[in-house]
Amino acid sequence: SQRYPFTEPRIENIIRLLRLEFYYDYVLATNPSGNLPYHGNPHTLAVAEDVFIIYLLSYGWDYDRLRLCVLAALFHDYAHSGGVLQDSENTERAINELTQLRNYTLSNSVSIYFPDFGHSTMIEAIRSTTYMGGFQQDPGSDIAKSLRDADLFRVHYRSGSALGNDLYLSLLQEINASNSAKGYRLVTTSEYHDQQKAFQSNLIWYTPFCQKLRALETLP
Repeated sequence: SQRYPFTEPRIENIIRLLRLEFYYDYVLATNPSGNLPYHGNPHTLAVAEDVFIIYLLSYGWDYDRLRLCVLAALFHDYAHSGGVLQDSENTERAINELTQLRNYTLSNSVSIYFPDFGHSTMIEAIRSTTYMGGFQQDPGSDIAKSLRDADLFRVHYRSGSALGNDLYLSLLQEINASNSAKGYRLVTTSEYHDQQKAFQSNLIWYTPFCQKLRALETLP
């Protein structure tokens, strides 16, 4: 069974629909953090799928803005350090990769439909996912709101009080790998659960779709 219960045909259909095959293939082929327990490629693809659904059900069909959502999702955790670096540094790594790829496609006239008009919008959206004891930036645009919610959606949807699922535990695994490398004390499962309950109690959902799910008590 997969940690992330997404179905590849669905995300691949979204990628084809939005003509983002080049970026999808690029991330899967080159992402150095693709195998991290939590911030790896399965999480990336789950967020890309969820941001499409969340934006569509919150704001309606908009081809260009949906492309920006999914493209930002594909790169939002690119080259994540898995806890070695501050999350602000992880974010800048991801943005730098996206920016360098954009510059390459523009300078080489690569015809892959890069939505260059929205580059700053994608950067704002990616930065809205930076977490360092608290989120560092509130999402402003509909795209940033959708990405923030999508980044948290899969792990919290229908979680209730059962915080011991694979997604939570894979993040704990990543945290403790970093703590071990730094010589820090490992976080116990009990401590981690308490931290996650506190995190859930302060969660804000920004999109209309996720706010409706919260009212239905399927999101915390």
